[in-house]
Formats: sequence, structure tokens, C-alpha cells
Amino acid sequence: MTLQTSLEDRLWAAIEAPYSAGNYTGAILDSIHFLSELIRSKSGLESDGHQLVGDAFGGPNPIVKVSPLQTDSDRNEQKGIEFLVRGLYTGVRNPRSHEKRVDTAETANAIIGLVDHLVRVIDKGRSPYDVPVLIQRVFDKHFAPTEKYAELLVREVPERRRFDVLMQVLQRRLEGDGKCVALFCKAMVKTLGPEAQASFWAAVSEALRTAVNDGEYRSAIQIAEGESWVLCSDLARLRAENRLIESIRAGRWNGETKRYKDGVLGTWYWRIAGHLQLRDELAAVLIAKLCSDEAEERAYVLHLFMPVLRELRPNPPAHLVHALVCLLKEHDEDVHRALSFLEDPWAEQEWVDVLLEAYKSFEPPFKGITDDDVPF
Repeated sequence: MTLQTSLEDRLWAAIEAPYSAGNYTGAILDSIHFLSELIRSKSGLESDGHQLVGDAFGGPNPIVKVSPLQTDSDRNEQKGIEFLVRGLYTGVRNPRSHEKRVDTAETANAIIGLVDHLVRVIDKGRSPYDVPVLIQRVFDKHFAPTEKYAELLVREVPERRRFDVLMQVLQRRLEGDGKCVALFCKAMVKTLGPEAQASFWAAVSEALRTAVNDGEYRSAIQIAEGESWVLCSDLARLRAENRLIESIRAGRWNGETKRYKDGVLGTWYWRIAGHLQLRDELAAVLIAKLCSDEAEERAYVLHLFMPVLRELRPNPPAHLVHALVCLLKEHDEDVHRALSFLEDPWAEQEWVDVLLEAYKSFEPPFKGITDDDVPF
């Protein structure tokens, strides 16, 4: 059995270059450096040497627990690992850092073998800073859906683990409440450097570019909504906007049941409204639906998108005006209700000029005679 096959893969990767070159002292130092980084990652600490070891493994309630700490034997095991790591720093690393040493392959194999044992033990240890533990807090059913809670949760994540945690939460976003996941991601990304932020938004762009179902679109849009939308790639944004417009095109609203028949995803337009690129395409779809013979198609726009259409088309096209006037003459109460903004002093003047007269001339539909109308 060679040293490579006996070591944990990550440890071998850390020492392969110096060991293969016959620099056995360098390989020993690199193995202890790898162990130190593992302890920092596991404990959330940034210190070094004896302070790192004591803070991570020492005390009555150590950060990194390598045993259940229930019996004397458990506690002795915890102390033993602490002493072994301290010994590596004192008896192995420090002398080689302060003076020139030339180690043999046999010496390197023995010391690196001990480091490998410690790596495996510490890897299995329990820590509040383990990535799975940190991630599970995001999917906690008692996550308080507020910015403050998300920011406090982010503070508990060691800086060196934040990008890894953020990327894993993004990958698993469908497992949790969309609002909570988005709050956490937004709070976390603010704490990262420019390069890490760019990598995150590239990953969000990829999520939008490859999304298949509505849940995948919603979860990614919720993370990137508002000003963050422009941080996604143009390709991802255009694809997502086109999917929203497709949903709007299919959208129907049943006024009696107060339910959508289709087009639920399209309602997420509001999340990115200020940064939409396919504005003309959206306006065309909304106008076509208002001119439709299907009442539920019109109701979908009247119920949700009239303010949007007014913004997109402050000067309504003639064929839309004709359709709305005809519907008013046909006693369509939904249209009349949706056009109530015409009486507002800040209403778009172009809309007022062409529709106010028909709006004011509106007559409610005849309901028929009921028993209450008969005096005997």
C-alpha cells in the first residue's frame, strides 16, 4: 500500500506536489497546514497554534466534539485529540518552521499518517459550524421571515464558510420557504467580496437559464428580485421574462371563485417590474387579452395589470380604446371598475381624453325584476 492510497483524498492533494518531488519536510508542513485549515473550518475560528487547538477542542463544552462527552472515557478521548494536535504543533511543525530540517520518506510517512488519523477523527466530529448544520438553519420551519433574523443568522456563519453555505442553499432552495431562502441569500451575499458576489449571481443566472418548472423560476426570481435583477446575465433575464410573459398570455381569472385558472407565475412580474427588458412584448400580450372575447382573459389583466399597461402605454392604442369603449357599452362592470382611475387627478391624460366620456356614460347591467321590486 502506498502513502497515496492510505490517505484521505484531500490530504493527499494537499501534500502531493512536495512529497512526489522528494521534499518530505515540505510535505509534513503542508499536512499540518491542511489540518489547521480543517480545524478552522470546523470551528469557525481564525486563530493558530495552541490557541486554535485549545479554543476548538478544550473546555467543558468544546466547539468541535470528537466524542459524546458523556463518560470519563469520552472526555479522555476529547483531551487526547487535543493533546495530539498540540504535540504536532510543538514537536513537529514549530521546529521545522524555525530551522532547516531534511526529513526522510519514512519520517514523513509516519507523521503524515498521524495527521491523516486526526483528519478523519476531526472530520467526524460534531460542530455548530458544520456546513450541513448551518444550512439546516435556513430551512428551519421556525425561521422568522424578517431581514433582521436573516442578518443575525448570517453572522453565525464563519466568514470562510459563507460562500460555500450560500451556494449550497441556492442549490437546495426548493426545499425551503421561498421567502426565507431569499432573505438569507440577500443577507449573505452582502457580506461577500466582489468576486464571490459575481460568482453567486452567475450561479443565479444559471438557475434561471436552466429552470424548467414554475417553482424553479419563482425561487430564483425571488432571490434576484428588485435591484439585484440587473446583476443576472442578459440571457437569463430574457429567458425568465419570456417565461413570465408566456404565463401571462395563458392567464385567466375567475371573478366568482376569485381564483386563477392559469397564469400564476405571470403574477411574479411585479418582482422585476422596474427592470423588465421585454416591455413591448408584455404590452402587446396585455392589450391582446383585453381585446379578447374571453371574459376570464380580460379579467386577468383588469384584476392585476392595468397599472402596468398604463405605464407601458401612457398613450393607449386606438384598437384598445375601441375594445374598452365597446365593453363599457355592453355594461361590463369589471372594465368599469378597472377604469375608475380615470377620475383621479393624476391619471394619464391620454387615457382620460379617450375613455372618460364612455366611462361616465356607463350604465350597470339590468339585473331583472325581483320580488323586492313588486309593491304587492
